[in-house]
Amino acid sequence: MSLKSSRDGIAAEIAMKKKERTTRQISSKDGGSSSLPARKALAAAFISTFANALLSIAKLVAGIMGGSAALVSDAVNSLGDVASSLLVIGGVAVSRKQADREHQYGHEKAESIVSLFLALALVGGGIFIGIRGVELLLNPESIVIPTLLPLAVAAGTMVSKEVLYRYTKRVAKATGSSSLEATAWDHRSDVFSALGVFVGILGARLGMPVLEPIASLLICLLILKAGVHVLMESINVLLDASVDEKTRASLKSAIKSINGVLGIDLLKTRRTGFGYYVEVEIRCDSELSLRAAHNIAEDVHHSIEHQFPCAKHVTVHVNPAGESVDGTFHAPDGNVPPPVAVSQNSPPSSSE
Repeated sequence: MSLKSSRDGIAAEIAMKKKERTTRQISSKDGGSSSLPARKALAAAFISTFANALLSIAKLVAGIMGGSAALVSDAVNSLGDVASSLLVIGGVAVSRKQADREHQYGHEKAESIVSLFLALALVGGGIFIGIRGVELLLNPESIVIPTLLPLAVAAGTMVSKEVLYRYTKRVAKATGSSSLEATAWDHRSDVFSALGVFVGILGARLGMPVLEPIASLLICLLILKAGVHVLMESINVLLDASVDEKTRASLKSAIKSINGVLGIDLLKTRRTGFGYYVEVEIRCDSELSLRAAHNIAEDVHHSIEHQFPCAKHVTVHVNPAGESVDGTFHAPDGNVPPPVAVSQNSPPSSSE
């Protein structure tokens, strides 16, 4: 690697990072599109909180008036959902805070911490439903035959929660919000929970009270599965897990399509909050000037920013073709040639 080429690569990287800092400062001052996912996530969290509060009141009143202990228990579970939704709102609000001296990469992982607690609450709720099912299975005489009011409210809860699940899931996918993902699965678990209540009430009224505890045990397993899924996703984000293979392949394709990029020496990503960070080392012609190398790096940066809205920060480093960071020779076409054979009868000529 020539000294001039090395200086070109380093200078291009420094210039690129300066531009990134300027761009991010302007974006934060103007309230750019980077805050849009957070606003959508906050709106979805507020809607979830309001809906959970209404459902809690409706189920509590119907359960008491209709003589359904199962619906009263479900109402208590919904009150927990209200607290979870408030936790999501707090987590999203914290994650929107700008970077400071103590947190120079921002506060976006606060959202993953919130989703971690929500996952644990989801698992706890599933275990609670399972225990309640076992208790009813062992004591079927304790099951009270309720009126039609709790049955109607349970049916309405299933429909409402399924609508909330689909809406929240869509927003979570659009924004990349891990805590909203956890909230969506919490809505889906409530659908199963309401289904168990509905089946139990219907079974009691038809003379088959044992249906409620059996349904509760099945629902317990479904909720535990969803809770473990959210838990693992939260842990992966906190451990800087990379993006999925499809996104990685798309990133590679976009980078290689830039004129002047001869290859990719390194591509690293890590998920955080509402998006992910990208670090790439590209290979360019070693005879290029500093200005030309900088322009190519800038093109790569802009291409990733425009094609991948969830890419929150992009770092581009330029390596000269001919030698990579590990000292391996690379031809301009990106291929690694086989080693040159040296005759044992004559010493190799000195390159110096």
